[in-house]
Amino acid sequence: MTWAGDWLEGEPTEDNESDETPSAPVDDTAPPLVPGSEAEGPVDEVPEPEEALIPLAPPSAVLIAGVAGGVGATTTAVGLASALHTELVTAAAVDTTPAGGDLSERGCGRELNPGQWVSEHGVLWGRRTLGELSGDAAALASVHSLLTASGHFPIYDAGNPLRAQHLAPLLADASVVIVLVVSSRGDSVNRLPSVLEWIESTLGAHTLASVVVAVVEVRPGSTPVADHLSAHMAGRIGAVRLIGHDRSLAAGGPIVTSAMGSGVEQDFTALAADVRNLGAAAPTQ
Repeated sequence: MTWAGDWLEGEPTEDNESDETPSAPVDDTAPPLVPGSEAEGPVDEVPEPEEALIPLAPPSAVLIAGVAGGVGATTTAVGLASALHTELVTAAAVDTTPAGGDLSERGCGRELNPGQWVSEHGVLWGRRTLGELSGDAAALASVHSLLTASGHFPIYDAGNPLRAQHLAPLLADASVVIVLVVSSRGDSVNRLPSVLEWIESTLGAHTLASVVVAVVEVRPGSTPVADHLSAHMAGRIGAVRLIGHDRSLAAGGPIVTSAMGSGVEQDFTALAADVRNLGAAAPTQ
């Protein structure tokens, strides 16, 4: 039986072994080191707050997919693009859904003409801007190359399912972090193991280390879903991140990041940190 079949029954694993190594003996008679001296070495500069979220290469992109329809993949894509976008990094939310989604309509709240782009909270690219991508892996590969070559950091909204053929170039790229969106409903959570098992069997078990599961709360309040997944999937996937309920996102209308509550904004910032950390640990190709 694969781990995806029994992850709910298994007990959370705990690693009680200490990773600490014995400290070297301290010579109390040695003179104190002067900061910046040759003996101490150069002083590392403390990064600015915005630089802490700069997506280093890898990752080259983020691929967001829902385990089912209507779980919040599009809102997660826009929220993550907003969190990753800084003065030094231009995030680009890209609609790569099989039949064409509503990223451009909900993400910027107005029609986008071909070639038009918006960069208030991250560049937003709709299907009318990029053209039809469904079923054409070569087209998506070209778009990915153009975006990264022009200095953009793409966040792809794949909708559902992750198995769509045109996503093959992104799935084969080890530097792409995958975010699986799950709603805090039982039927949605029950679909997660099969998606993870497909990733493991198709892309290799090592790919699971670059997977983040984003649990979206569908109602006010909190559920134990995210904590449950974190406990039972520790060490099996990259991370589990809770995205709290937000009235403006749940309304289903245009996604206005400035209207988000501070709590959910912090959740997307934490998700951005997960993406950056997993990307930095990904193997280079």
